[in-house]
Amino acid sequence: MDKKKFAIEMGKTAIKTQSEVDDSMMAVYWEEFSEWDFESFATAMNACCNELDKFPTPRRIREHCPTDSQLTGEARTMAAWAVVSRTLGGPSIGHVRALDFDDSIINATIRNLGGLHRIKQTSESDFANWYRREFLALYREYLKYPPNDGLRRALIVNTAASVVLVRCDYIDAPKKRIESTDYLSEVVLELVGKLRIAQ
Repeated sequence: MDKKKFAIEMGKTAIKTQSEVDDSMMAVYWEEFSEWDFESFATAMNACCNELDKFPTPRRIREHCPTDSQLTGEARTMAAWAVVSRTLGGPSIGHVRALDFDDSIINATIRNLGGLHRIKQTSESDFANWYRREFLALYREYLKYPPNDGLRRALIVNTAASVVLVRCDYIDAPKKRIESTDYLSEVVLELVGKLRIAQ
């Protein structure tokens, strides 16, 4: 998103809600939404202004992101990365045992990049740079050529762990869970991921 357009939209929203926006607030919101396309951001901000009399929180803005069917491929890609970054970035890296994203293309993308094992062995810096770049490129490809159900299954490192369902605000309806009844296959896939990393 263009930073100047972003700043103007923030200013318009501040006027509409009779709020003050300082530099630190601007920086936080820019970090949160800089990857969105401007049209999606403006649509969400306008929707918030129609129902709120105060400046919207980042969470409220995300809730008003255009629905999945309205998102452009790039906006959906950036929304997907935002979910992954919040769920797996920072101190969370390496501590997650079993995840199932509402957006099953995220599952497929992470699995194809080496699964949760690869993320566990990735530094925060590499996660924010190299891994982000690879994730975005592969996710865009999967939007054009959808992955099969095998790749879309829940991400499991420890079969004894409870699977945590991660909601993706841009998906209209909760996805039907793709069950993996063959845990041996799942474990083999994860071991293959480990071998790729070791090479």
